[in-house]
Amino acid sequence: MQLKGKLSTWNDDKGYGFITPIGSQKKTFVHISSFINRQKRPIPGDILYYNIVRDKKGKLCATNVTPNIATANKDEGKLNIISLIFVIIFIVVVGWLLITRKITSSFILLYLATSLATFVLYAIDKYQSTTNGQRIPENILNLIALLGGWPGGIVAQEFLRHKSKKKSFRTTFFIMVSLNIIGLLFLIIFGKASLF
Repeated sequence: MQLKGKLSTWNDDKGYGFITPIGSQKKTFVHISSFINRQKRPIPGDILYYNIVRDKKGKLCATNVTPNIATANKDEGKLNIISLIFVIIFIVVVGWLLITRKITSSFILLYLATSLATFVLYAIDKYQSTTNGQRIPENILNLIALLGGWPGGIVAQEFLRHKSKKKSFRTTFFIMVSLNIIGLLFLIIFGKASLF
């Protein structure tokens, strides 16, 4: 018999959490490997359908977990418009700085290279998260964002739908974005950006 419940807690780094059945307070353990559809990372509040089995230790846990279609498709295909507009504005500003010779093409290549590397790291981390493989530490993703890869990070978060819902990560990520932009402004104001 299939049950319906809400994902009450979820540890994305460790890949497990607990489902609270509708109309009950008794929580059921669930592992990422029990999800039938792993294209979308689970987040607390998701409505799920599942069966209950006993694991090797005899403890109850969820299996054959599927998301409620209505909640699963709610954000499907939607992009974070603010983030993408932010990237577009950045590209326009950097283009203007290039035309006015305040920065060089080498500087642009630095951002493109780090952005591409960031996008690839996000793609690898997402794949690893669905196969229970070795994850890429968040501090590495944030460090490369600080070094100029944040445009690629934003694009990856939106198009790969990875790390786009985790508030703690997003907060640190945007701190790194702010620090990078402050550094860029510092270089431009003091005329050092041309060194790149």
